[in-house]
Amino acid sequence: MSTLAPSTIGAKKGNRLRKPLPTPAGLRPQKAKYQLPVWNLIYVPKRIFVPPKPSVGSVRSFKSTLLSEVRLDDVLANKHLAPLSLKDFEGHLVYREHSAENLYFILWLREYTNEYNEFVKEKGAPTFTPTDNTDPNATRTATHLPEYLAQSLRRGLDAFFAPNGPLELNLSANTRAKTLVEAGNSGNPADFEEAKAVVEDSLTHSLAVHCRNSIANAGPRRLVFCFCLGLTIFLASLIPFFVAIFGHHARAWRAIGLPFMAFGAAVMFMAVAKICGVIWLLGEDRQMQAWELASPTVTSGSLVSIGCPSTPRSSYSFDEESSYGEKDHSMQSANSSEPYPWEKEDAYPEFYSEAGDHGASTVSFGNSTPATSRPASYTTKTSVSDIPYSPPVFGPVTKTFSPNVARAQWWLAVRSLMNGCFVMAVLGAVLMAVPNQS
Repeated sequence: MSTLAPSTIGAKKGNRLRKPLPTPAGLRPQKAKYQLPVWNLIYVPKRIFVPPKPSVGSVRSFKSTLLSEVRLDDVLANKHLAPLSLKDFEGHLVYREHSAENLYFILWLREYTNEYNEFVKEKGAPTFTPTDNTDPNATRTATHLPEYLAQSLRRGLDAFFAPNGPLELNLSANTRAKTLVEAGNSGNPADFEEAKAVVEDSLTHSLAVHCRNSIANAGPRRLVFCFCLGLTIFLASLIPFFVAIFGHHARAWRAIGLPFMAFGAAVMFMAVAKICGVIWLLGEDRQMQAWELASPTVTSGSLVSIGCPSTPRSSYSFDEESSYGEKDHSMQSANSSEPYPWEKEDAYPEFYSEAGDHGASTVSFGNSTPATSRPASYTTKTSVSDIPYSPPVFGPVTKTFSPNVARAQWWLAVRSLMNGCFVMAVLGAVLMAVPNQS
């Protein structure tokens, strides 16, 4: 399928941004060079009082885009940076919701629509003879279309609409039958509108879930560890109080536990909000997802070629100072050279062939579409379920590039710190007022 990750090289010249250079996309995020950059702790006060910069030049304006306002069209056009890029959304659909066929259908339909419109612009609208055959299972050759459009149409209908197809969409029987008959006869992309509306509605809901999940900077296992760490610090903060109360020491000794009480409570509040306090305090990073670490033998079965020249890319990238003062050069090497398993053309070499003088890879379809001629879908691979739901507790971290996600994490972290201070003020005042016990 087409590569989906954002391009990674960009530069800022004055107040103007220039478009990034073309780079290989769809690659795995690169592990951070330093997993525990403790020197970043000196920037914590600045990061607390100076929130991350809004996403200048992102999407449609020079204003910050709230996560609740992220639009599906912008994600499909790959106008957001990780972890809101199209590649990250694809990973969510493949490994979390197991509904990536919705994304692949929209990408295929957009490419087919562009090719169809280009043909109409050059040759005029194709004419066809309507048929009285309303059987959705009937064979339709679309002979009024050029061969490449007819092949793409047959492949799309067979993969997304045929019963038990490799990427069968979750549609009603009426919508499926209507699309097979009307689109199969005419080949007009407009006949896919009813199915497209259903699929886009499902993708919009999935995107909202993905945006909420993208705020988390750690997996469930790490968050449980952080909550236990915060609870341990909180309980340890009570030791000076009890020692002073029952040991007849001055009240000033009790104040030793106050900052630890606030910090322990804040770490617990962060964990509940899906923020690992340790990772956040050490920089704007996130734990790599389990599927970003593993190497499953998964193929999407997408109908969009990896070498597709119309690969969606980020509109802009940034190479500027990070919110905690260090020059951020990681954008220039954000991806490794290892593609995701479902993007490897050699996984199913019989479906790819070299075409054209430019050596671009294209999908090679046959004149028929028997079950054995389809590349395997991720839905037929048991290895998807073998991927753990959460990365290891101390799994590697990678850079968070989306300023919108960074700002959402900042707000949750600051709110947790404020809640920790509130707990310290209330509980600390009570413990400070308790008289020494005889």
